[in-house]
Amino acid sequence: MHAGPVPGETCQIIMKWYWFLLPCLVMGQATAQQAKKTTALHYVFVPEPAKGELAATLSFTGNKDGLTTVQLPNAWGGLTALYRNLGNIYVTGADSIARNPSDSSLLLIYHPPAVPLTVQYVLRNNVPDSLPAQGQAYMPLIKPQYLHLIGYTFMAYPDGYTHFNGTIEWRSIPENWRFTSSMSPYRMQHFKNVASGELPNSLWIAGDYRLYAFSVRKKPVQVALRGQWPFADSTIVNLLQQTIPVQRRFWKDFAIDRFTVSLIPLLTPDVYSSSLKGTALHHCFASFATNNAHTSLELMQYIYNHELMHHWIGGIIKNESPEELYYWFSEGFTDYFTWQNMLQGGLITREQYERNIDSVLALHYSNQLNASPNALIKTKFWEDPLFQKLPYHRGFLFAWYLDGCLQQQTRGRHTLKAVMVRLLRQAKKGARFSEKLLLDAVQPYLVDDVTPAYREYIEAGKFIPLEAWQQNTPYPLALREVPVFSIGFTTDKGGLDVNAKVTAVTEGSNAALAGLRPGDIIKGYSFAYNPHQEASLVILRNNQRIDLKYYPAHKMMLPQLNGRLHQ
Repeated sequence: MHAGPVPGETCQIIMKWYWFLLPCLVMGQATAQQAKKTTALHYVFVPEPAKGELAATLSFTGNKDGLTTVQLPNAWGGLTALYRNLGNIYVTGADSIARNPSDSSLLLIYHPPAVPLTVQYVLRNNVPDSLPAQGQAYMPLIKPQYLHLIGYTFMAYPDGYTHFNGTIEWRSIPENWRFTSSMSPYRMQHFKNVASGELPNSLWIAGDYRLYAFSVRKKPVQVALRGQWPFADSTIVNLLQQTIPVQRRFWKDFAIDRFTVSLIPLLTPDVYSSSLKGTALHHCFASFATNNAHTSLELMQYIYNHELMHHWIGGIIKNESPEELYYWFSEGFTDYFTWQNMLQGGLITREQYERNIDSVLALHYSNQLNASPNALIKTKFWEDPLFQKLPYHRGFLFAWYLDGCLQQQTRGRHTLKAVMVRLLRQAKKGARFSEKLLLDAVQPYLVDDVTPAYREYIEAGKFIPLEAWQQNTPYPLALREVPVFSIGFTTDKGGLDVNAKVTAVTEGSNAALAGLRPGDIIKGYSFAYNPHQEASLVILRNNQRIDLKYYPAHKMMLPQLNGRLHQ
């Protein structure tokens, strides 16, 4: 029998050194408490790069009750309604098909009990340019020169299962194209006992990529690059060769059978702009960057170290729900250990490490918004850009504070690293991260009860006072007058944005001294969010273009390092 089609299924950020760090999302992952339920899936994918299409076929056995729900691509990575990229949906073996009235991403298939079913659909590329813009990086990219596909954006699968067995076959890929994926490098793949959340949490690439490989304790790591960059391919490969072993030694975890890292160019809006973003997937990291003169290898180094750390924090050690309330851990702790590992791996100097400590202290303590209670992050994180860095800085400083308390109270015998390794062991047994899990892991090493500190500094969002740093940690902190980042103006869009109108300019600010006025329209900008690095603004005033440069800073008395760290 044959059913379908389902009709109607077709459906600039300009900034220097801008990135959006996406926590590792695993949808539909089975917990240790769930009963295991497995079925076999067979995929066939046939790309037509010249048409910007991918023909997909999914075969499996329908449920015994005669109703099978298939999950189509939906929302992921800031993208929504991804099922609109699918067309020509047909189902063979069904009596009828329909969409779930409350969720159009769910395809309802009515059929005789336990019959073979075949779902066919066509994925259409909706990115018009040859390269994706910053906001399009995670979209399915089907181009004449290459494919770049994240499983969440193009793979359908039957709902209600914890694990899958089966095959994935890629046909008609041009002979001169390179092919690889986060699951295996083969165009015909066999998989067994794959958790349902891992299947869409995957990366698939083919085309004019340059592939490189190395091993960490005989476990392969593959690097896939395309496009031209202001640095040699070997620079990226060497960076990863330094980063990955250090991180695995930190966690004492060398069980990753295979790992893939990709890097492709983003569309460059203008010469003033540079963007970098990435996402951690299962045994994989997909990264994107504008490949102009502003591309920062230093920032790329940080991004790789941060996002690869998400394999453990946010990946294996998953947040309890709602996960936003634990971003102080999954992002802040990740950031703390990112910098520690870069130092230990020789990627940065101690001076750079200490300069970052001072920077985080200044950024956090200089903004009263950062004293907001943790509960606000659940909604504000996705609504207000000013809230998005709050859990990074707050969690970073709380991790550093806990590490200092452990070092001081145990006379250096224990550090936060030992606690993290303990959390990893618990997570591998099915535990999810919560404040209780952390506090129970830390408390055995401490004389003082750590719970009040958590309540004040994380839940209530209070700043850790200078006296607490001085009394409870070995860190040499003191108040110093330092320049802190400040753009010096407000806009009708809440911050920096193209075509935003300047609504007010802070009196006496460097922006005011540079000549910025209310009513100016922002047409381009270059900001490193660094008070020591000159910023550029391109504005339109009375139909005239004006270029402005200034240091986005003002001075405040803030906690800073007052001497060298001894760690």
